[in-house]
Amino acid sequence: MSYLNIECPFDSRSLNIGESCPTCGYKIESNSENNITFRRSSDSEGIYKSYENAYDELAEDDLSNPIYAKEYQSDLALETHRAIGSVDELDVAELGVGQGFLQKAFILEKPKSLLALDIAEEYVANAQKIFLNSGNSSTAFHTSVGNVEFMPFHESFDLVVATDILEHVLNLGNALVRISRSLKTGGKFACRVPYKEALGQYSVYNRQKYEFAHLRFFNESLLKTQLKEVGLKPVQVYRNGFQPGRFRKVVPSFLGKNIARLLSLIGHYGNNWYDFNRKSRTFPLRMLRSLHQPLELLVISQKV
Repeated sequence: MSYLNIECPFDSRSLNIGESCPTCGYKIESNSENNITFRRSSDSEGIYKSYENAYDELAEDDLSNPIYAKEYQSDLALETHRAIGSVDELDVAELGVGQGFLQKAFILEKPKSLLALDIAEEYVANAQKIFLNSGNSSTAFHTSVGNVEFMPFHESFDLVVATDILEHVLNLGNALVRISRSLKTGGKFACRVPYKEALGQYSVYNRQKYEFAHLRFFNESLLKTQLKEVGLKPVQVYRNGFQPGRFRKVVPSFLGKNIARLLSLIGHYGNNWYDFNRKSRTFPLRMLRSLHQPLELLVISQKV
């Protein structure tokens, strides 16, 4: 892991794997040659401990029975990868690896190094299996278990990618500061987040199973403002995740219903709710995206 510059996130003190910060107790450990874990301190409890436990449960459920259709996740990963471009010979970190759809695409391109980080150990273990089964022998692959808000990396990566992560973190400012800190100057950060999402669906009063789910949503202006605050200059914006009948507000309700009926009748919406996202990538159906409200916003920014 020689390419990784590691520090205590609280006082920027350089640390080696296995050391604890003498000031605050922040600790970095390794249970294998290619994996590191990090904790705020040796006695971390409270809300962050509850938060970690919730995501351990979510990961276990998701890997056994995907929360979102694999076909839809694969489509989003494909579009995200295309927007990012080639990762050949780059030092890359993926934050929140989930089921590994984007990781698989990165491995095929053989980046110089790839770090798979997640707060849930089961997702990280799955990422390790994906890499071992890939046959890639040229990429330096490492894993890390920990909360992105407290990750210890400093000027280590050419590219950091976080898909469907920022809506989950407890403190967005913490996460963005550490992400910016982990990038080399000129490096890029690609983040995909929910776009203008209704949050009531994540309430325990609406039978939400998990104590922590989506805690915020974003629009383009809000996300750009947050990125600029930590020295990340937005350079590209994309919209992803289009569903049948989910029209923009500028489309009157009665018109949207009739358009939806027509598109369904002639087969443009497909047989499943995720088919339209894939179909609408192609011409001329791509024009239909302008009428539909996306589920996801992808912003690529650069560290200045």
